[in-house]
Amino acid sequence: MAALRLCFDRILSPRKDRPVSFALPAISSPKEAAATISAVLAAVAAGEISPAEGSEVGKLIDTYVKAIETAELVERLERLERMTTK
Repeated sequence: MAALRLCFDRILSPRKDRPVSFALPAISSPKEAAATISAVLAAVAAGEISPAEGSEVGKLIDTYVKAIETAELVERLERLERMTTK
């Protein structure tokens, strides 16, 4: 049985992280990211999540904000292109 468990641990390693659950404000623009990061810092300060978990959530927020900025930039560029082709 122990050998079988060892084999499974090598094939499907056990999760090293855990889901985190705490309240975050929605982000619909890059300006709102500050409030969301503030909520992450408050959760770390309150001990709801570890600093490492807060850092990982912060990376996710950063990636999300970059995606919003990219989408907004593409939209602005398309609008400018439409204006210049008329």
